[in-house]
Amino acid sequence: MGRARGHGGGGGDETLGATTPAAATAVGRTGGGTPGRTASAAAARRGRLPAALPPPAPRGSEPRDRAARAPEPPGDDRVVYLGHLSRERGALELIETARLLGPDVHVDVIGAADPEVRGALTEADRDGVLRWHGYLPNDRALGLLSGALAGLSLLHDQPNYRHSRPTKVVEYMAHGVPVITTPTPLATDLVETYDCGLVVPYGDPASAAAAVRRLRADPELRLGTATRGWEAALSDLNWADHATEFVMCLESWVKEASVPPTPAMSSTNPSGTAPAGTRPDPRP
Repeated sequence: MGRARGHGGGGGDETLGATTPAAATAVGRTGGGTPGRTASAAAARRGRLPAALPPPAPRGSEPRDRAARAPEPPGDDRVVYLGHLSRERGALELIETARLLGPDVHVDVIGAADPEVRGALTEADRDGVLRWHGYLPNDRALGLLSGALAGLSLLHDQPNYRHSRPTKVVEYMAHGVPVITTPTPLATDLVETYDCGLVVPYGDPASAAAAVRRLRADPELRLGTATRGWEAALSDLNWADHATEFVMCLESWVKEASVPPTPAMSSTNPSGTAPAGTRPDPRP
């Protein structure tokens, strides 16, 4: 099947355990993450998970039109990856994870790929290991997230990824999809802060597959992580909540740049003109 170049409709870019099911740690809910921060919050929620993803309560008088409809609850037979594909972004680990999950769990992969991994993805798609959709327009790409069991982000430990927040992780959260991520600092911080998924070691497909199976076997954990991720994306990571402040900041910079600079003056000649009886220096 033909592949178009570009980004897969979003998903830009960008510690725990060994290769056993115990390596996939549910942050907060199972004791991972920062003790006393997420664990206590998860304990407070335990036993009060809803049967479906609800819209969060309004904050003050803020309009909530965008929260009118909750996303589809996560299912139990399909995992997604959204974003560009490369060796450093974990494309080969993604293929092996899909191989370990089949045939009970299907893996949808959305995004264009670098030449170095394109052949492996084409072969995996041909063999039924996963379904590689290639590049899709943004609306179609994001539409495939709905109802997924988990969203994968298997970035390697690269300097650039240590300082950038994976867009795909926020997109998974915003669509009510539990997150499974390698421990890049900002992705881990999202998962720990909001108790919205699982963290697995770098370069470890067995642990990634174990994390998927754990979510599949535990509907309460699956729905809980999905709900908390969605609520966090809506309340704390939503562009609509920060757009006004951002635009005001840009406008203030434009105003500062439009003020003409004040001419520099000599401390011995405040007028800035050449003293009487002298000629201006013609040199630049």
